[in-house]
Amino acid sequence: MTDWLPHSLPARGDIDGLTFVPLTPALVEPDYSAVMRDIPMLRAWSGQDWPTESFPIESNLDDLIRHDREQAERVALTYSVLLDGTVQGCIYVQPLAAALAARNLDALLVTADDGDVVVRGWLHDRPAIDLVGACM
Repeated sequence: MTDWLPHSLPARGDIDGLTFVPLTPALVEPDYSAVMRDIPMLRAWSGQDWPTESFPIESNLDDLIRHDREQAERVALTYSVLLDGTVQGCIYVQPLAAALAARNLDALLVTADDGDVVVRGWLHDRPAIDLVGACM
């Protein structure tokens, strides 16, 4: 699906003290630091055993390459969230149908519009509601 995104996407957004920039391989080291900073929080957020204590930076780079490719192909958006110049989290945006299918829940998709999206994110040092509020 390529028609759900606006043709012009911001390269940066500054909202309520948070800065949003596309998550690219160039951010591998600061993103890795943010990922490894609170492993229990990210495991609870993701519902998986990711990241592991031994999660290598090379695997994080692979994730960032995938996210960058998804954005280039216009199938999903992933923004890094910075607070005072430090990566504090990520925000993920994808079509509702794709999000449900990725979790084998597409049977729940009854009446979704092509423009329906799922926005998920994680954030250190600020309440999660700050991330949601900034995106609205």
